[in-house]
Amino acid sequence: MSDQRSSLNNVDPEEMRRRALVVGIGMMAITGCSLVVLFMRSNSSLNHHPNKLIYYMCLSEAISCYSCMIDQVNAKDFIEHFNLDRLFSWTLFGWCTEEEAL
Repeated sequence: MSDQRSSLNNVDPEEMRRRALVVGIGMMAITGCSLVVLFMRSNSSLNHHPNKLIYYMCLSEAISCYSCMIDQVNAKDFIEHFNLDRLFSWTLFGWCTEEEAL
């Protein structure tokens, strides 16, 4: 199993830079959209007709940015690299094996 866990380390450095760029831009977009959503949610005077559309657009943009980032990072490689499957199996008190946790 240990030879399978090194798949994230075998990625081309140029590919890692591209992934880091996409994740960095995605995090900034999620942060910006989340701030707009929080400001509009906290101020009731901003909840009128055109602003509700902006509210839902920012919310959907944040969700789609998160989905794009997960797609770029390749979640299974991320989980295997940081041994999150082992952590998950420990939280279930050993009721499942690490392979079942993946």
